[in-house]
Amino acid sequence: MPTGMRTNGSWPLSDARRRAADIAFLDYVFGGLTVAETGGWEFTEPGLKYSRSVFFENPTGGDSIHGCFTVVFVAYDSASVYGAYAIVDGHEIGSCATCIAAPSPP
Repeated sequence: MPTGMRTNGSWPLSDARRRAADIAFLDYVFGGLTVAETGGWEFTEPGLKYSRSVFFENPTGGDSIHGCFTVVFVAYDSASVYGAYAIVDGHEIGSCATCIAAPSPP
């Protein structure tokens, strides 16, 4: 059976991972930046990461600030979140409130 068709509980793995990634994103604290807009989730199967573009309001009123948000899963066949992190201008920002381990990727 293809990886995306395996089930995690009653949901196909890709659906369960998308839901888990959405929750990690909603629970993430972006270090004082305000999310203005996001892109869709990008991922490769099999894989451990889901990533999306994030655009933040610019505190000085200029163009929005672009970043990337990534969720890391504990295993190839799991929707359990290992960690999550956000990168803006090459620096990690914020913190993951729902992670079960350190926020840096394995």
